[in-house]
Amino acid sequence: MPRLAIVEDNLLLRKNLIQRLSGYPDLNIVLVCSNGKQFVDALPDLVPEQMPEVVLMDVAMDEMNGIEATGLAKEKYPHLHILMLSVFDDDDRVFNAIRAGASGYLLKEETAASLVSAIQGALEGKAYMSPPIAKKTLEFVRHSLKVAPASKAPDKDAPSLSKRELEILQMLSQGLTYQHISTSLFLSEYTVQTHVKNIYSKMHVSNKVAAIRMAMENNWFDKF
Repeated sequence: MPRLAIVEDNLLLRKNLIQRLSGYPDLNIVLVCSNGKQFVDALPDLVPEQMPEVVLMDVAMDEMNGIEATGLAKEKYPHLHILMLSVFDDDDRVFNAIRAGASGYLLKEETAASLVSAIQGALEGKAYMSPPIAKKTLEFVRHSLKVAPASKAPDKDAPSLSKRELEILQMLSQGLTYQHISTSLFLSEYTVQTHVKNIYSKMHVSNKVAAIRMAMENNWFDKF
């Protein structure tokens, strides 16, 4: 049963979040805080049974925002999986959250089922982003590649990626989810996830943004 912490400064939103997730008996809400400082200060006093595994962290809070709290918490408790919750989808907040160590970035409009899926995915080492956030992230990567200096090292060949792996990586670059990819390729989601793990292993990266960036920098999709 995953242990969950909720950090949200808006009382109504906090209660609503607890109510929405209470319908999932597999979740165990062990800590609820109203700001980042309260969360960071509470962690040292928790016994192992009370220590959260996943944290739903509001981004914009008056007393220590979620990004600062994430950075401080991850320094001392690197095993924590922190998912940012926000009504904002601007680039600065998203990338600052990722730099701070967040495992994902979700908009507050997400359904309870999507939140639970993100929580379970975080425990499995997956990074989850709401579709609009994922799209903006990919657009940022594409833009950064377009404005990069023309002088660069020669293109590297894809590191022994199979045709199927390149196909899946290209679909990820288009913002498609595992579910959409599995449906399009007539594969199970588990098979798609296995392919993605193999891609990361071969490319020596830990997330899809890094994998997509490397592929685009070396024009692998043009050769595919």
